[in-house]
Amino acid sequence: MEIKSSVFNLRIYGNRIESLKEIKFLVSNRLFELSERYVRAGLSNSVPLTVRLVEEYNKGFESRYIEYPTPLCNCYLTISSFFPESSNI
Repeated sequence: MEIKSSVFNLRIYGNRIESLKEIKFLVSNRLFELSERYVRAGLSNSVPLTVRLVEEYNKGFESRYIEYPTPLCNCYLTISSFFPESSNI
């Protein structure tokens, strides 16, 4: 009596499975396909954003970090003027 499994398309003869190596191979392939789908779904959301950011940068997008320093940066510059480095002494 031959039974076919619709999930893995395995041939089972009575209680004996045709090949244990074949099962491991099929399960491994299925896990790889699922991981590919998961990564593809994640990248499909992040790639358009990355493309847009690169295009904005190439059009002359100014970085706020470089053009507009934060108050903390100004505070550091003020403090460093009062305490010169040891190499300048």
